[in-house]
Amino acid sequence: APTPRTPAAPEPLRLRLDQVRARIRWLRTLAGLAKLATGTVVALAVLYGLDRWLVLPRPVRACLLLLLAAAGARLLWKGVVRPLVFGPDRVDTARLVETALPSLEGRIISTLQIGGGAPGSLEAALQEQALAACREQDLRQVLVARPALRELGRAGLAVAALLLVAGLAKPH
Repeated sequence: APTPRTPAAPEPLRLRLDQVRARIRWLRTLAGLAKLATGTVVALAVLYGLDRWLVLPRPVRACLLLLLAAAGARLLWKGVVRPLVFGPDRVDTARLVETALPSLEGRIISTLQIGGGAPGSLEAALQEQALAACREQDLRQVLVARPALRELGRAGLAVAALLLVAGLAKPH
């Protein structure tokens, strides 16, 4: 027997949660891009240092480049592609919002899981309370941009250090 389909949450609630999901994706992708930039700068510094101080045979250099390329691909996958493609779903987003705003008391998650009901029912009252709570406050306020900005600052410092060293280094 087919499982009964859960009724959909009301459109305003879905839109508000989608705004939060978009912001989560944006912040995670921004942090991932910053980590990728930092990793690239560190890799360039390591390659440059090894090239200047050690005489390495070509196969060893090729292995090092392959390892660095694999590390870069991993950073790209984990920090950029995965947050964009496989971001949180609405229930995970609602869980995050309700953890940060305990005054919601599980209303959003319950509305997502139960859906609406007949007028005057408990489900309909729950849905109306969740919609009212979402109208009263900006749900995106629960997200903090500080970690992404910290990663951006590190990447900026790494790029600045690379440019400084490259500008001060004497050519061969």
